[in-house]
Amino acid sequence: MKYPLRIASLSSVALLATLAACSGDSTGPSLGTRISVSVASVDDPILYEDVPGEPRIRCAVTFRAAASGGVRATWRDASFKFFMGPNRTTAVDTLTFSAEEIGGSWGSSTLSDGQSVESAWVFHGNAPFVVAATYRYSPSGGNSVAEATTRFACGPEPSANSPLPTISDVSVAPPWDGLEPGDVLSVGYTINAPLGIWAVVIELSGACQSFVEFSEQLQTTVSRTRLVQMPADCALGVPLHVTVYAVDAALRFSSRAVPGPMLVDHTPPIIDVGFFPPFGGSLTTNIRGTYFVRDTMELVVWSSDNNVVRWIDYEILPSGIRQSVEVTPAFGDRLRLVLPPEATGAIQVRLVARDAQGLTSAPYTTRPDSIHVYPTVDRPTLQTSLDNRVEDIVIDAERGAIYVMQWGVIRVLSATTLQTIRTIQLPYVPNSLDFTPGGDSLVVTHETGLDVIDLRQETPVLSRFPLVLDTSVMQRPGRVVVMANGKAFVTLGGNAPSASVLLEVNLATGEQRVRADAADASGVTVTGVMQRSPDRLAFVFHGGPGHFRRYDATTDQFTPSGTTVQMSGGGFLSVAGSGPYTAFGRLIYDGSLTFVRRVESVWGDANLGVPTALSTDGEYLYIGGRPGLMRSRVSDGKIVDRTMNPIPAHIFRVAGDDSFVVTATQSGPTELSLIRMR
Repeated sequence: MKYPLRIASLSSVALLATLAACSGDSTGPSLGTRISVSVASVDDPILYEDVPGEPRIRCAVTFRAAASGGVRATWRDASFKFFMGPNRTTAVDTLTFSAEEIGGSWGSSTLSDGQSVESAWVFHGNAPFVVAATYRYSPSGGNSVAEATTRFACGPEPSANSPLPTISDVSVAPPWDGLEPGDVLSVGYTINAPLGIWAVVIELSGACQSFVEFSEQLQTTVSRTRLVQMPADCALGVPLHVTVYAVDAALRFSSRAVPGPMLVDHTPPIIDVGFFPPFGGSLTTNIRGTYFVRDTMELVVWSSDNNVVRWIDYEILPSGIRQSVEVTPAFGDRLRLVLPPEATGAIQVRLVARDAQGLTSAPYTTRPDSIHVYPTVDRPTLQTSLDNRVEDIVIDAERGAIYVMQWGVIRVLSATTLQTIRTIQLPYVPNSLDFTPGGDSLVVTHETGLDVIDLRQETPVLSRFPLVLDTSVMQRPGRVVVMANGKAFVTLGGNAPSASVLLEVNLATGEQRVRADAADASGVTVTGVMQRSPDRLAFVFHGGPGHFRRYDATTDQFTPSGTTVQMSGGGFLSVAGSGPYTAFGRLIYDGSLTFVRRVESVWGDANLGVPTALSTDGEYLYIGGRPGLMRSRVSDGKIVDRTMNPIPAHIFRVAGDDSFVVTATQSGPTELSLIRMR
């Protein structure tokens, strides 16, 4: 068997070059100059370890050179051959140095007759070695090259009758029964080697393959007990074999094998778990969150064992769902749990790691009431693509028409098929639209005024409705809502605060007036967001903190000014068709616009910009975005369910009879979907 000690090439470094003596005449002709090189001194070897268990040896040597028989000689290159092992007739490595380097090591590129100089070197190896040095030089007066040689030994040199190492008293210490992978094995031995013990190697084979090397510092006799840790992947039920190798200074070795124990496994694995929050965030061990059926809970499982982990078993409580995942290189540390329909309500996840022997870790169980799963409902859904960005949508559920406002056009879609049934080209870019209570006309605002479009004709007829605008402040129409009393309310804005007013237009008589009673204490309305109820009996506008107002079409009055709006709820405004509720984002207000509650959402508090809309009956708040259309109950704020939506919802509107919801994208490809709620 080949000795398993790792052997690298030797290296040598010229640490010092000094001129030890100088004599003789350096002038005049001379022939036949000769140089002799000898070893002036060799320090005792120094034994050390660059890496624990891997012995190395270092020797410092001083060479002496002397010239005779001529005026001077010029140094050429030099080579150093290295020999190790039992056969020291063949070099294992050779190092060559240039004439410039050699001249530098002696202190001069020439050596004169009668002169003697010294050069100090340090040599390193990973086993005792011999160096044969050959210096080349040219006698003065010619181009011929002569050689001067010498040698030295770093460490003991073997003789022809040097005995091999002997090994005795090899023992393997407890526990003989019950030894497990990863345990520490005690190996005792006594070794005698007259040439010096260079290293001892303990090899494990059979149940697992491993070897450990120990330096013995060239001692001739040692009795040791070494500790060897067994690899974690040692096979169970397979005998372990232990072999001790003794290597002497000439790299000759002897070996002694003894039987080892049969490995068992009584130690269960351990497990720890973290996770990534469902809607973004950093890895954490605080496992909690809100999910829907078919969502994926992404866990990070850390497991280890003294042998090997084979399975991760998990259970979803209280549903009783159990699954096992085989631990393979492809598994990594990610465990993705797709939540089934049975796993609804407050759930806990219980995980254990199982090793190759079937031993299981202590269970890891998430905290009660930290994970909530809600149903996912599949509802009939239509989808279509549009060629321009959608700016606004209004729905006439009674006639099955969906009005989609785009750049320079109003597209009328069928609520049955989502097919385009009419296209109304406009000579301007519309700002807002609403249809009249009877559904026979559209009211459209634009940069310079307000138009009424008669839909009763086969070709829609557009009529200009002149508005009284203050051109000195560049007053322009913005949002429009049409109420059950036949009045249209138009927000006006311009380049001065005084331009921000709410204009009332009687569509039957053409009468117009600024509703000063909608303004704040400074006389400015600033209606940034405005939305009417589906029954057209009320609309609400939000003009900023302290200016949140509701209009009642029956009394033709606004609620008092000064109600403070909790701004963290979001920016989408909606009004229920019956009952008193208004929603601003996820914040619910009553008929007097007094804050009632915040409804739950899977988005948590990071919900600014997420579209919301109240159902017409005021029972639910719809919350859009990804990964679908969520419903929360208004009465208690609790999440109810989710409906899958094939598109991300940036705009959505609820039909006046709550029969369907229309959603549209406002980024990327323009998509529109219709989801039937009953």
